[in-house]
Amino acid sequence: MKIFSKYFALVLALAGMHATPAQAIFLTSDTLAGATVIDFSTQATVSNVSGPIQIGTSAGLDIQVNGDPNSGLYTNFNGFGLGSNGSWGSGMTYIVADHARPGSLIFQFLSGPVSGVGAFMNYAPNVGGDLIIRAFDSGLSLLEEYNVTALADISTLNAINGGAFRGIERATTDISFFEVSGFVPVVDDLTFSSGNAQVPEPGALALIGLGLLGLAWSRRKFI
Repeated sequence: MKIFSKYFALVLALAGMHATPAQAIFLTSDTLAGATVIDFSTQATVSNVSGPIQIGTSAGLDIQVNGDPNSGLYTNFNGFGLGSNGSWGSGMTYIVADHARPGSLIFQFLSGPVSGVGAFMNYAPNVGGDLIIRAFDSGLSLLEEYNVTALADISTLNAINGGAFRGIERATTDISFFEVSGFVPVVDDLTFSSGNAQVPEPGALALIGLGLLGLAWSRRKFI
């Protein structure tokens, strides 16, 4: 009976864990369902201009990108050096914040918030700070922040047009701003979804453990 009580208490604890959903996940691959992708291929090539720049036209949406500080935006520029991570140039359609190095690219979803957003990105490591991604709501309150360098760094030694997908997905549709900051942050294929986010709950693994405990208790009972 004591054994049963112990396991019953554990069941209640695990059930409580399962009832609390996670608010967001850090994406290291593009798993956004029903996503829209903007590859900047329709953008005219500009050099060292102040924002904002409208980038949502191809998707029929009002989406702008700005820099912080508000200077030094480039699109489809041939030959941006990223230090040990190589360079971006020919064959890419991208946007970069260079003049403000280090600086930020800030994407604003004026047609309405999204539940998940990310991009193929890169930066110049080891020279001017970490690569950080952030999500904000319409009032510029910080929703999520992830240090890409610390969690899943992008390392493309001497590559040309190398990079990786990094992003954020939330359980609610409330992301109005997406920021990518670092030393010469470069971004291609901005990807976003306004659908229902499939954010895993922290109790998922706990339920597996619960099943194993149940099997163990049954075995002890009948031996």
